[in-house]
Amino acid sequence: MPIPVLKLNLAPQPTIWRQKHLALGWSAIVVGALCLIGALATWGLRANQARKLAPRPFSSAGMPRLRPGSRKNSWSS
Repeated sequence: MPIPVLKLNLAPQPTIWRQKHLALGWSAIVVGALCLIGALATWGLRANQARKLAPRPFSSAGMPRLRPGSRKNSWSS
């Protein structure tokens, strides 16, 4: 008596991730890199704007220059 053959397909159905793994992975990396670059650019622009708008307590253009070897605070010991 022959052994009956069971036709079972136990392999999972192919998904989009399994079919397009390489393309989806690289796409995710590129999107993440673009978001990071955009965030850093925005942060840099805002920091530059804040630096330009920050109040300056005095201008150092009229301050005397220190001679080499002189102390910064001559009144302190």
